[in-house]
Amino acid sequence: MIEQQNENPGATAIASGAEFEAANFKTVSYRLEVEWATALAFCLGRVSHETGAQICFAYLDSRRTEGPVLALFDDIRAEAEFWADCAPVHEVEAHVFAGMRRLGETALGKNTRKRLFAALWDSFDDADRLKFARKSGMIGGAV
Repeated sequence: MIEQQNENPGATAIASGAEFEAANFKTVSYRLEVEWATALAFCLGRVSHETGAQICFAYLDSRRTEGPVLALFDDIRAEAEFWADCAPVHEVEAHVFAGMRRLGETALGKNTRKRLFAALWDSFDDADRLKFARKSGMIGGAV
């Protein structure tokens, strides 16, 4: 049997992706990161879509920055503010109430809950804040 010599032995490796793969996975820290990402994808694939979405939301929210917005209508918070500015008050209240009920059923991150609470708290005047604090037991005294 005559063995055929390959004129360019590296071409087979490049065509198969072996050289590309070796270049991308050559550091230990990168390989470890890929393993963690694979484990995360495995775990997310084993829970319901709702649970997976809540976990991902909480993680992404903890990594959120106030960085630049590249597209005019790509910022959901700005769009929500625009809608709230245009909508009648009773409609805004209905959506906020329904949204708060829905959010109460999800695993929001602590910082998200703090932002929501702070927005509501800031809407009260000092007298209402004091009444709320007393009634909720945050501070002592009669209402």
